[in-house]
Amino acid sequence: MYMAVDIAKYIINKCTIEQCPISNLQLQKILYCIQRDFLQNDMLAFDDDFEAWPFGPVIPEIYYRYCGFGALGICIKYDVDMDSDYAAIINPIIERKRMMNSWDWSKDINTSGKAWNQVYDGGKGDHKIIPKRLIKEENNIALELEKRLAYIHDFFASLSDEEFVQMMIECGIEKSKN
Repeated sequence: MYMAVDIAKYIINKCTIEQCPISNLQLQKILYCIQRDFLQNDMLAFDDDFEAWPFGPVIPEIYYRYCGFGALGICIKYDVDMDSDYAAIINPIIERKRMMNSWDWSKDINTSGKAWNQVYDGGKGDHKIIPKRLIKEENNIALELEKRLAYIHDFFASLSDEEFVQMMIECGIEKSKN
């Protein structure tokens, strides 16, 4: 198992090399999604705890390490040694989530019923630890929707033009005359 700081360095390095730098806030959200996905598959990505802060879940050590960047992208190259199997699990999460605007993450992480919202509780739980069991139990509708959309996309991409036309005919959908 890695420490969160090592995974953070890997994420920053990957995003820097791929010319897609992320902010500290985005880094926190990506770390959260990695941990959530691992927990929901009965694994632990790292042992560090998230705290409920005003803008979402935060690992304080990581936050303070990169807070000097403010909202700017963190462009640092690290020499990071990551197991290839581990990287294969987290790379798709990084690549998917880094494209999201960090302020639009609220639907995925900060909404009612989610772990952060339960602990933060309108500020009463500010800086309190978010239990891993709550993170694991999150009903991740957004992830399920992403998986279903990817399946549908892959299905339609696999059809030949003839197969697609035949399917449309069988479904009673006529070709547009435009």
